[in-house]
Amino acid sequence: MIAIDLCAGSGWAVACRELGITEFGNEIMIEAIATRAAMGAYTDPTSIADLRDDYCAQGDIQIAGPPCQTFSPAGNGAGRRALPRVLEGVATVAAGRRFTLEPGEDERTALVLDPLRLALGGRPRFIVWEQVPPVLPVWEACAEVLRLAGYSVWTGILNSEQYGVPQTRSRAILMASRSNRVQRPAAT
Repeated sequence: MIAIDLCAGSGWAVACRELGITEFGNEIMIEAIATRAAMGAYTDPTSIADLRDDYCAQGDIQIAGPPCQTFSPAGNGAGRRALPRVLEGVATVAAGRRFTLEPGEDERTALVLDPLRLALGGRPRFIVWEQVPPVLPVWEACAEVLRLAGYSVWTGILNSEQYGVPQTRSRAILMASRSNRVQRPAAT
């Protein structure tokens, strides 16, 4: 099984290796690339915005955690202010067009829709996305598009401490499958 890990950071490479999944990461942050290299993980340093629509076609699993800074309560709120336009952008991406922001807006905000573009273009069997909780409405809108494309989808907020992670961290999650019914994972 092959995972294409968009905006990879370094964490999924370890998990995939432990599960026997071959992981190919995509990441532009120099520090994360160096960490991945030290772990022996492959990294494509291309921005997610510049990837071809069919980039994920060779993968069984698409993993994505696009930049959260503009949506995070700890950030300046640019993504939260742009949320109505981002939600409208879901239909733009579903129609096969690129979502763009107004000049002067933080370009990281638009990256939240690139996982949808790449999922529709590559049709992986499984999809797992994570983001800060304010992005849940975006994941819910994307879920509707993925359902129309033949996926079973679950979205919601998960708390990391309920799944064996030694920290308190809530995340908006989207999980989808073309072959299995998807539902909220049971806490461990």
